[in-house]
Formats: sequence, structure tokens, C-alpha cells
Amino acid sequence: MVQLPGGYLADRYGRRWLMATMTFGIAVSYIFYAVAPTWDLMLVGAVLGSLPHLPAGPQRDDRRPAAPRRRGAGYSTIMFTARAVSLLSPVIAGILYLNYGLVTGMRIAT
Repeated sequence: MVQLPGGYLADRYGRRWLMATMTFGIAVSYIFYAVAPTWDLMLVGAVLGSLPHLPAGPQRDDRRPAAPRRRGAGYSTIMFTARAVSLLSPVIAGILYLNYGLVTGMRIAT
């Protein structure tokens, strides 16, 4: 569903403009994390931070950068590390909550 508006914006304004604007939007969305007094305003920051992740539409193979030789090994290493960290994340979240409270713990986690 997000490829349609992302592709439209990329065609209309260009991929470079889209990537620069959306990256700036992601950075600005972290202001909500810094100033939010409650967790529900942090949720607003999370939602606004996810909106700029619109993809720039489908890309043709000739526009992609050259793929590294060991792409599969790098991808599997990243996926293994991400899964290992995700197993520990509830424990880390619990420790942050117990030591710092909900809002401060969420700020530290992000």
C-alpha cells in the first residue's frame, strides 16, 4: 500500500528530494520522544517516525548500486544478530522500566 504514494512522490519530485525530505522527517519525529511527558505522545512520535519510511517505488535493476560479493553472508549475519537481540529485548525493557519508570525508560530505549 505504501509503494503507490512513495512511487508517486518519487516520480513527481524525484528520488533524491524524496529521500532527503523523508530522512529529515524521521529526524524531526524524534522531537516527540524528547519532549513527550506521557507514553501516548511517544506513540504519536513513533507513528510520525514511521510515515517517512515510504519506499521510493519499485526500482529497476540498472538503478541499484552494485551488490557486494558477500551479500548473503552479510544479510544472514545481520538477521542472526537482530533475532538474538530481539530475544533479549523484553528483559532489557523490564530492567529499564523497573529502574527508570515508563517514560524515562522508553526514552532510553529509543
